[in-house]
Amino acid sequence: MRTQVIAKLRRASDVLDRQLEDPELRARWQRTALPRAVALRLVSYRAEHGLSQSALGRIVGLSQPAIARIEAGERVPTVETLLRLADALEMEFLLDIRPANGTSSWVSVEAEAASIVETVTTDKGTRLLVAVN
Repeated sequence: MRTQVIAKLRRASDVLDRQLEDPELRARWQRTALPRAVALRLVSYRAEHGLSQSALGRIVGLSQPAIARIEAGERVPTVETLLRLADALEMEFLLDIRPANGTSSWVSVEAEAASIVETVTTDKGTRLLVAVN
């Protein structure tokens, strides 16, 4: 019985690939790459340091609801917010946007191996890489 259950399990990447066949969902996935990466890093930072949203907000200089909105990953954080997070939490953010046929002369292989990496290719082939360390 257990072998049958395991055999039916699918990898998350396979499920995501199938879901991204829906153009509406794919567009939303592309739009939320940056906020999703920031949210994942912020949540992991809080967990690593045993902080509540309120405590993290005090460190960063943001309210608890503002931290909750960032962690929801629904809105693109402002540059000001990214600067606050970088300064207060010693986080590093990299945003690389390249045309469909371009290769980056700036982004290193190490950036693509950061703790949080979101890579999205738009329908037109533009590539967005967000790395957060």
